[in-house]
Amino acid sequence: MLPLKGFSWPDRKAVLADLIDPESGEFIDRVIGINFKAPGSYTGQDMLEIHGHGGEKNILRILDIVLSSGARLAEPGEFSLRAFLNNKLSLNEAEAVGDLIDAETEVAANLARRRLSGTMDRDYEKIREKLISILMEVEASLDFPQDMEEAISPSYIDGWKKRTGDIIERTNQLIESCDWYEKIINGFEVVLVGPANTGKSTLFNKLVGEERALVHDEPGTTRDMIREKLVVSGYPVLLVDGAGWNEAPTDLEEKGRSLLIREFGKAFLAIIVIDGSNERQQGLNEILLNIKGLRKIVVVNKLDKGLVEQQEPAATLCRESNKIEISAIEGKGIDELKRAIVEAIKKIEPMNHAIALLRHRGALQELKDFLNRALMRFRYEESTDMAAEDLRSGAKIMDELTGRSYTEAMLEKIFSRFCIGK
Repeated sequence: MLPLKGFSWPDRKAVLADLIDPESGEFIDRVIGINFKAPGSYTGQDMLEIHGHGGEKNILRILDIVLSSGARLAEPGEFSLRAFLNNKLSLNEAEAVGDLIDAETEVAANLARRRLSGTMDRDYEKIREKLISILMEVEASLDFPQDMEEAISPSYIDGWKKRTGDIIERTNQLIESCDWYEKIINGFEVVLVGPANTGKSTLFNKLVGEERALVHDEPGTTRDMIREKLVVSGYPVLLVDGAGWNEAPTDLEEKGRSLLIREFGKAFLAIIVIDGSNERQQGLNEILLNIKGLRKIVVVNKLDKGLVEQQEPAATLCRESNKIEISAIEGKGIDELKRAIVEAIKKIEPMNHAIALLRHRGALQELKDFLNRALMRFRYEESTDMAAEDLRSGAKIMDELTGRSYTEAMLEKIFSRFCIGK
């Protein structure tokens, strides 16, 4: 029993009480205690909250008394784990709590709130119900063939094929949403690329808001990779600056260029920076060849020096793209560039369906494989019992995704990343 003088333990009511050291009888703090009787608590178990005055020394003294009275420190994620085990939260909602706490941007926080409100559970439940419905009909056709003659007719099997195909389409959307979620957590990688001395480093510093990249009139100042994470209109962006393109690069510049080319494979977007005050852009053809297939924004820099008509291939690039004219030194056009980055991000945002967690990607891909096998068996009129087995395997995966079945190892992996007290 905690040494709280004047505390009567009413349910769900704040009570003022004195916290006393049980050994010395010394007054420690005047606190507020709130008792939550099971099952009306976060964990579904009896809980007591103690609200004391702030300050590290005072809080540590209160904690010491609580621990000496029989309590122990919670394991990471233990409160949310208990809430899951006592059916107060679904597994996906419990994970959403951790994601909400870890969210570094408002977009990430909003995604976590959506899952915490149950949107993912409802989405998964719909998939599971549709899958179970097909499975029940297939199994009935196997168990009671005489009573289910219609169930093995071509028209009925066509219905199974369509419904299975619909589930596959929905599963594909969820798998694609994993890529979006990964970028929300780690940042949308945006690479600055262009000929040497076009002002990439100045633009990098302006976007970041501080001097992170060395700026000099001498071409080829940046040779190593420079990265900085920033938030643009609520979206996390990983901005990368690397070596500029020279037609006759030194060995060191060539190595820097190789690093940048490897970065293109991971990038979400390339910002091509050209010098608008110079009619010729050296190495641009090679740049365009290396970023082929990558989303692009063309930035014409050095508006402050006056823009001149561009030679090829820059002339065609500017003509065929939605170019943005800026002065990185003066800050002109930077807001327009930020809006263009956000627009590029929003174009791939999955607006009309739930966002699947990264840990679900493998399970969803496995589900898709089982469904595709079942669909092939329906399509080519192969063994119906084998199709039923594929559907049963898919249903087991959905049970794991919804938290109906789980292992200790799964729970350990999920909740160990939580902070203590959650």
